[in-house]
Amino acid sequence: MPEQQFFQEDEAEQILRVAASKSAPLGALSREQLIATAAELGITPEVVLAAEKQVVGQNQERNDRIAYETEKRKAFKTHLASFVCTAISMVALDLFLSNGHLSWSKWVLFFSGLAVVMDGFHTYVRSSEDYQEDFEQWRAKRSLDA
Repeated sequence: MPEQQFFQEDEAEQILRVAASKSAPLGALSREQLIATAAELGITPEVVLAAEKQVVGQNQERNDRIAYETEKRKAFKTHLASFVCTAISMVALDLFLSNGHLSWSKWVLFFSGLAVVMDGFHTYVRSSEDYQEDFEQWRAKRSLDA
């Protein structure tokens, strides 16, 4: 008689995923199939449904974070493009009006450029508390708009 083999939890999970993907059409299991499979492993339907809710929630949060990051980066790029176009126009106007010397535009560009840098910093480098707070506000606003 062959010796009984034991698997670590992550190995067992991986084996079951591969087996499920090979036996289910297009790698999909219905909720009923999932509950039936779990029952064979001694897992109650309530535990399966709670796990389903947790996984769906985690996937939704991950998708929301991706959408939030995409939106924030797009807004920053728009702000940056607007700054560049405005800067070129102001420098050209200043050079034209002051006979080839920059006078007032350098100060306007400095302070508006500082605002762009701060916006970029806020977009790409944030503390975890600020990020989480901004994300939650964005998420709440998005759910109200929906």
